[in-house]
Amino acid sequence: MKQVNGEKLLASLGEGVKDIRGRLTPDAPMDRVTWFRAGGLAELMFQPHDEEDLIAFLKILPDEVPLTVVGVGSNILVRDGGIPGVVLRLSAKGFGFVELAGENRIVAGAICPDKHVAAMAMDNGIGGFAFYYGIPGGIGGAARMNAGANGSETKDRVVEVRAIDRKGNKHVLTNAEMGYSYRHSDAADDLIFTSVLFEGYPDDRAKDPRRNGCGAQSPRDGAAYS
Repeated sequence: MKQVNGEKLLASLGEGVKDIRGRLTPDAPMDRVTWFRAGGLAELMFQPHDEEDLIAFLKILPDEVPLTVVGVGSNILVRDGGIPGVVLRLSAKGFGFVELAGENRIVAGAICPDKHVAAMAMDNGIGGFAFYYGIPGGIGGAARMNAGANGSETKDRVVEVRAIDRKGNKHVLTNAEMGYSYRHSDAADDLIFTSVLFEGYPDDRAKDPRRNGCGAQSPRDGAAYS
């Protein structure tokens, strides 16, 4: 693999980068991103400020520049030779939120850790999300590969997924349009998930909290993943 040259790539993007509000880091060390603490340099890492900032960047990124999307780094290995082109890592500030979105509904940013969604659900008496607590990684990855455990899967809870394509166009995909199957979705490879809307069901907080609707350990009882 050729040696990365982040400064050269950044310069090639032209004056358009002046309007970008997120962080652009040439020659970014991937060993600071991956949980295995291994890997070479990302030629150019981009952490968008928010969804609109991501769109603005994608509109100035040439088609020939490779784009690699990473999440929280829990399930990737990066070779010592690094990653050519742009590595997109959604920022926690812009994409790490988790909020209530109506009765028994939760909306979470793509970089929000799975366990935070489980905790939000439990704290608000919403069942069906405890399986997320034992799955490392972020909601974007869970939506992409239909993460699941203890007899439950992401597809059981998804209402819709917001995404941006490589050209900077917005998309909203329904559960059916995601085309879920076991540990897989049919969503186009160039779609970058930004948030997911979920729906659970009313859960009786008075019952044994260790069950929380699916037989998994409660988010408040187990040790957090590292």
